[in-house]
Amino acid sequence: LETTQIIADTARSQHQQAESLLDFVLNNSPVGFSLHDRNLRLVRINEAGAAMSALPAAAHMGRTLEEVMPSDYADAVEPVMQEVLRLGAPVLNYPIVSAHLADPTQDRHYIGSFFPVRLSRGSVILETTQYRHLEEQLLQAQKMEAVGRLAGGVAHDFNNMLTAIKSYSELLLADVDPASSQAADLQEITKAADRASALTRQLLAFSRQQVLQPRVVNLNDIVADVQKLLTRLTPEKIEIVSNLEPGLWTVTADPTEIERVITNLVLNARDAMPDGGRLLLETSNIDIDEEYASAHAGMKPGPYVMLAVTDTGSGMSREVRERLFEPFFTTKEKGKGTGLGLSSVYGVVRQSGGFVWVYSEPGRGTTFNVYLPRAIEAVTRMPVRTPRQNPRVDSETILIVEDNDEVRNVATRILRRNGYRVLEAANGAEALRVCESELVPVDLIVTDIVMPEMGGPELAGRIRETQPDARILFTSGY
Repeated sequence: LETTQIIADTARSQHQQAESLLDFVLNNSPVGFSLHDRNLRLVRINEAGAAMSALPAAAHMGRTLEEVMPSDYADAVEPVMQEVLRLGAPVLNYPIVSAHLADPTQDRHYIGSFFPVRLSRGSVILETTQYRHLEEQLLQAQKMEAVGRLAGGVAHDFNNMLTAIKSYSELLLADVDPASSQAADLQEITKAADRASALTRQLLAFSRQQVLQPRVVNLNDIVADVQKLLTRLTPEKIEIVSNLEPGLWTVTADPTEIERVITNLVLNARDAMPDGGRLLLETSNIDIDEEYASAHAGMKPGPYVMLAVTDTGSGMSREVRERLFEPFFTTKEKGKGTGLGLSSVYGVVRQSGGFVWVYSEPGRGTTFNVYLPRAIEAVTRMPVRTPRQNPRVDSETILIVEDNDEVRNVATRILRRNGYRVLEAANGAEALRVCESELVPVDLIVTDIVMPEMGGPELAGRIRETQPDARILFTSGY
């Protein structure tokens, strides 16, 4: 009997040690683990599994998933467990989407594996919410990149057409009586071309292909200047409050474009508060750590200046937030907006090396956070040559290098009308042949940047091999 007791005590001790080791391993695992009986009642659950319901592990014992978990989680999981019980075969890597108990507006994403265990069934649940969010951000960034390339190409071609429309209109205007009806019609054509040109500028801003004039600036100064205009942009029933950090770091950006960013965000906030509300403009210094950067696709850790624009308006649904920065997407009535304001905000911020994130829920207002990298050193500018004074137009030769026939023809016509001798070429290779065949030196070469066969920069390099002082003016539909 004593020997039997010793064997039993040893077995109990080994069992307790094994249980303790199992508890330690399971409770320190980030993967949720649970064990169920044939009635789907919980026999065991670790800390990661219990955290999904916000109840202590002990409170789960003997209860079903319906009693402790969100209803949509139980609805998704229990049929799978019934299938495991019926077939005796595991189900691996099963995706689950469930509301979060603490915040029902935020979904949680999981991957679950369910398998039969002797006398019971078990499941292993791994939360993949963070990975899912990163995947969604990556897909969104890829989509915006693709749309940006498309928008930039459309804007380039459209700019070429607008150049011809506006230029020929102005040529005709110079030949008609200013008081005539024809002059009035031509002026309307020119105004329409100007409005269309403004749209292409916004498309180019979104696609990050516009020309910026960056310099080291303080966002507090820009916000202060814009605030002077806000009273004309917003009705009196909207209270405007600013909270600007006194020792704000500087950033490298185009101040004019940053003013447009702030103005567009303010107009968006105004439209979200038709019955009035509160508009808050904030600036602050932010050190982005690895954890925050890893949760926001493309962002790098480091010092940033943050500009936040917050309203107490109607807020946005998840579907609207996902398309918010797309060109021509708008929730406004027809004729009330182009859908390019926020897309240009996105483009300017990204072209300036920054990031913009939006936080919003229906009925809870919206916050736009703009992050721009802290400026390390001042932007240096290339020296500008002093132009020659009083050129003799009748003695100067200009070579126009442009692959778009309409743009090249109208540029040639304008220059010839103003007394210049003009040569033409449709690409860089043709321009080189023209220069080599000319007995008289070319005084100025006006060349497009992107052309077939040979682009403008390569052409400039080839010409300066033999004419180091050649004057070259680059142009572009971008």
